[in-house]
Amino acid sequence: AVCTEGCPDTGRTWPLAAMHLQTKWMIIGQEDVVSNVRAGCCKQKFHRCDACDYKKCEGYGFSECLAHSIFPGCCSLLSWLPHGTCSCQQPPLECDHLDDDAPSLQV
Repeated sequence: AVCTEGCPDTGRTWPLAAMHLQTKWMIIGQEDVVSNVRAGCCKQKFHRCDACDYKKCEGYGFSECLAHSIFPGCCSLLSWLPHGTCSCQQPPLECDHLDDDAPSLQV
């Protein structure tokens, strides 16, 4: 789903106050926009690259960055072409529903 209206412009994470916003969402693969959606916070699912060392990746040259971007490395060449620097991989934003008491619907 993609927030299309009433979305806070805060980057990859939303503030806790965003739970009370009136938002509209486009569900991928559907034509209708869904209104009055209740959004909530969750604990982020652990990813092996959460603790990536940015300084270490930034210090690598192209070939070192390439070598450290392959599993189990957490560096990434994505910023090499536009900026000429190695960076950390961005872990996916996924909720850890293992601790939830209520069932969840994932779209």
